Amino acid sequence: MKNIHVTLIKGTLIGVANMIPGVSGGTMAVILGLYERLIESISQLIGSPSKWRQHAEFLITLTIGAVIGVVLFARLIEWALIKHEQLTLLFFMGLILGSLPSIVRLKPLKGLGTKEILTLGFGLILVLTLGMYRSVEPFLGDYGQGFNPLTLFLTSIMAGGTMIIPGFSGSLVFLLLDQYTVVLHAINDVALGSLAIIIVGGVLGVLGFAKVIHHALTRWPSLTQYFIIGLVGGSIIVIFKGVPPDIQGTLFGVTFFLLGTVLSAISSRRS
Repeated sequence: MKNIHVTLIKGTLIGVANMIPGVSGGTMAVILGLYERLIESISQLIGSPSKWRQHAEFLITLTIGAVIGVVLFARLIEWALIKHEQLTLLFFMGLILGSLPSIVRLKPLKGLGTKEILTLGFGLILVLTLGMYRSVEPFLGDYGQGFNPLTLFLTSIMAGGTMIIPGFSGSLVFLLLDQYTVVLHAINDVALGSLAIIIVGGVLGVLGFAKVIHHALTRWPSLTQYFIIGLVGGSIIVIFKGVPPDIQGTLFGVTFFLLGTVLSAISSRRS
């Protein structure tokens, strides 16, 4: 396969993007000019035996690059959450807010009617309800009490199904369902059992759940977009853990939030 090194580097960037809540790996794939080929390779991997090797080589190379990006970036994120949790979450909130325009631009939106308002509200309420069960404890680097194999597996399926959609972040799903800490530790501590659960669940999500979302976006584009907007908007509220109390901390918090918003908006606009 030609340009294998370029594909590897682009895969690494997609892996880094997938580790940051609010940054969509799908959006990064669009920016890097890989999105259409990625979707085509996934859909034709089984359906086109004659081109199986070509698609498999591309996906394997991209996956290896993504794994490299994930491994390199996971420890940095873990350190940031342990040392500066509020500032890091404010930065994530900005990234999530800045990703909303890319969701709006997926397909032309209809005006806000009764169905649209109800759908958006349902997405918002769903996330807020899930947020009620999230841990309010600081990120202390201990995931033993929050680890449940079945929960991690189901969350991985949902994260895999959403991570290739431009504008929606797979890692945000882990964060909303209180499994982000588990994922970071599984990567940094090389917990093979947890990693196997995450990988198998993610692959099943990409191959299965992503098709359902694609069908929904094709058949009910506006309602699906409003639902996703409700999910993303509600997630900003759910992950908020306050602002550092002192003046300097507050200024840093506002700065990090605005920085995340601007960076995400720029990347979304480029896509």
